[in-house]
Amino acid sequence: MKQNINIAWYLPRPKPDHYPGGMPLHCEGWLIDEAKSILRNPAPKILQLFAGMGKYGLRVDLKKEVIPDLIADAHYLPLNSQFDIVIADPPYSKDESKEIYGTPKPKYRKWTKEADRLLGPGGIMIVYHKILMPNPNKKKYKCVRRVFIGTRANHRPRVALFFRKLENHTLWD
Repeated sequence: MKQNINIAWYLPRPKPDHYPGGMPLHCEGWLIDEAKSILRNPAPKILQLFAGMGKYGLRVDLKKEVIPDLIADAHYLPLNSQFDIVIADPPYSKDESKEIYGTPKPKYRKWTKEADRLLGPGGIMIVYHKILMPNPNKKKYKCVRRVFIGTRANHRPRVALFFRKLENHTLWD
């Protein structure tokens, strides 16, 4: 596999007042395009966890107000399909989880295990966060890309980590 690549984007941050999400809305398509280029697949099957107002793939969220395709908890997904890309923008803190969803902070290991169950071999898991999140499993995933996204001066950038699932593995087999 190629070495991982670090990219930095500086983006404006227009967003609707009713959108509390962290990912700039126009950034989502660019991240998916990056994953498509890694996969060399122009039409991947996409699962978007903590989707909020996301536009791509099967959009899963707990909040019915954002009109997701599926209202479900990312820890327990009622799906059995295989996806090429899983993109996730989870709440970043206990307070944010409580404010946005009225729930405890999502458990990283638990929801990435569920995402792994649905991600096909060679697929890409994109984790968007305000900190560098750990590799779900260093033996079975490789970080192939880091995209640092700044939206305004004097603010911490966000990071999108691209974890590629190695062939013939599931995270906890």
